Amino acid sequence: MRLEALLSEPLPQIKFPASVFKLTNGLNVIHQYLSATPVVVADVWVGAGAIAEPQEWSGMAHFLEHMIFKGTETIAPGVFDYVIESHGGVTNAATSHA
Repeated sequence: MRLEALLSEPLPQIKFPASVFKLTNGLNVIHQYLSATPVVVADVWVGAGAIAEPQEWSGMAHFLEHMIFKGTETIAPGVFDYVIESHGGVTNAATSHA
């Protein structure tokens, strides 16, 4: 049975007021201001990963995702997370087949 058949009233239309634009470097940006929410969120989605891997590279995107947080020649392991989290932020990474 469909969800709509169980409802006594139709579902309201959800509005998503946002600005969508592209930076000169090609990055697509979706910006939404919510005055009731005193936080800033920044997500970066890359159009690559598990879905684009050839079979013989299976798991490479997931491996590289973990390597990003291991540090660099100039940033020690854990420093990136520390800087973000010491300001109230949260870091996370994910790969997907979708």
